[in-house]
Amino acid sequence: MSVFSKSLGKAGDTIVEVLIAVVVVSSVLTGAFAISNMSLKSIRMSQERSEAQKLAQQAIESFNSLLPSNGTSSILNSEFCIKTTPSTTSLIAFAESDCRDTPNGRYITKIERVGLTGTFTYKVTVNWDGLNGTKQEVVYYFKTAS
Repeated sequence: MSVFSKSLGKAGDTIVEVLIAVVVVSSVLTGAFAISNMSLKSIRMSQERSEAQKLAQQAIESFNSLLPSNGTSSILNSEFCIKTTPSTTSLIAFAESDCRDTPNGRYITKIERVGLTGTFTYKVTVNWDGLNGTKQEVVYYFKTAS
């Protein structure tokens, strides 16, 4: 045997070993990517829900501030929303196009009276298309004094 063939067999890794190492590293990286992707989706969905909850709470606060001036309004007996412009805030009859919140219009906020006549319980619903393409919803119920 020549010196060349003896040193070739002792040095370096075989192609099979290299392929096995590549498969192992690829599997680890694929798993890490999948876990981080799921985590990012979960974070984004939580952010969406948090934004919707803020919008619902803002609607309740705005409604309570408008209630003394609109306490006997007939609009309170149907679905409505709160329309805010730089100069005014008012209650308007529900129309999806008029009741979208935020500049990108992802969230739709609706308020409706629930329960028996004479009760002052209202339901605030915020709907949006979620990150995964499904309809999402946050619902709050609240009572007013009158």
